Amino acid sequence: MRVKRFLITDYPRNGKVDANVIRVLSAASEAFLNGPFLPCLRSLQIESQDPWSAHLLLSDRLRKVIIDLGNDLTLAHKTIISTLSIKSPMLTHVECLQASVFDQSAHVALSAIVHNMRKLRVVCFPSHALTTTALSYLASLPNLHTATLFIPEKQPYSKAIATLDAPFAPLQAITLHSAGWDDLIAFTEQVVPAYIREFAATVPINQQAIITAAQLRQLTSILAAKRTLTSIVLNDNNANIIRGWGQSNFSPLDMMPLLSCSGLEHLSLELYCAEAEFGDAFVHSLAKALPKLRYLAFFPALNDSVIYPSNCTPLSMLHMAQHCPHLESLSITPNSENFNDWAVGDFRAPEVRYLQVGNARLETRFVKKMALFLSTIFPNLQHIAWGHRYTGRQSSLSWAEVTELLAYGVKIRDQERAWMAKGQ
Repeated sequence: MRVKRFLITDYPRNGKVDANVIRVLSAASEAFLNGPFLPCLRSLQIESQDPWSAHLLLSDRLRKVIIDLGNDLTLAHKTIISTLSIKSPMLTHVECLQASVFDQSAHVALSAIVHNMRKLRVVCFPSHALTTTALSYLASLPNLHTATLFIPEKQPYSKAIATLDAPFAPLQAITLHSAGWDDLIAFTEQVVPAYIREFAATVPINQQAIITAAQLRQLTSILAAKRTLTSIVLNDNNANIIRGWGQSNFSPLDMMPLLSCSGLEHLSLELYCAEAEFGDAFVHSLAKALPKLRYLAFFPALNDSVIYPSNCTPLSMLHMAQHCPHLESLSITPNSENFNDWAVGDFRAPEVRYLQVGNARLETRFVKKMALFLSTIFPNLQHIAWGHRYTGRQSSLSWAEVTELLAYGVKIRDQERAWMAKGQ
């Protein structure tokens, strides 16, 4: 059989085969064909809590393994994990996903995966931290391109890689998960290479893990020193916010270091704060400093439990259209109250398809002006998203009307193009 990808699951669906069937097929293949079941298999995904049958599919031909450990790390999972480097030493892509809390046995077992795998290019361990020995081994791999790692608390990372001449030499993209911002910042400073291209960080928010202005400034200063960056994503999963928790106020000084990263194409800052004091002047400076931006998410209100006061007006969107001609997606909260200068000039960002305005309020009297404004600077805009609950019913209706007017304008332009084509 020339099957190259296979999924083991406890819930067969859409033609997928469960673990019990694999045992039967493997035995039949050995008995009647004198060969292994699925000899051409290159990719294996395990979503079963009884994955013993996966042993029958491990071979030195496998190149990719994804193991969903679920909420319980079973003996079968530990056995498979501990034998991966022996049975499938040629793996280039390994992912181990788990939603449960920290487990010391998982910590050790997952660390054992990477040893003796010199071909690894992609590793993903978002839920459990590796040992310093395993981290040092990863840092020495000659082909490691992409890594997703969970950062343990208060570990001396620099000692783990101090003996290496060029730790993480080929690494291009890294995603870090951590329980606190201080540990993540320390790891970024000590371990992440200076020539990284894509950086993402997530710290699940809780009352003790709300990023402060000082932490944000420290992190952006560290990232600014990595001049090859093309993507920065900072996220705290703020959907789990509880009212009454402490809040931070961010200022342009906290973000100013990133203006030196002129090659940035993706900048996403989705962090919980009381107020992000970034007005039109700072957005103008950012747009001029980062002309290659394709995606910008600038402290948008991403859920209905948070209100972010905005110092930006629609003028900020005009600045982005003027200086970022390759922009495709923009998330910003424009405050149109007391805004009267709707002139747009000749500035266009024709690639913009998506606009998120967070909890921005919009009065009925500004609906047509906003629709004309957006259709001019973003002529190919297809979708507008906004927060419904704290935007207010009237503002929500206003944004819905803006969306309808934009859709009608697109329809009219399409008809005009069709008529012109027929005339030619």
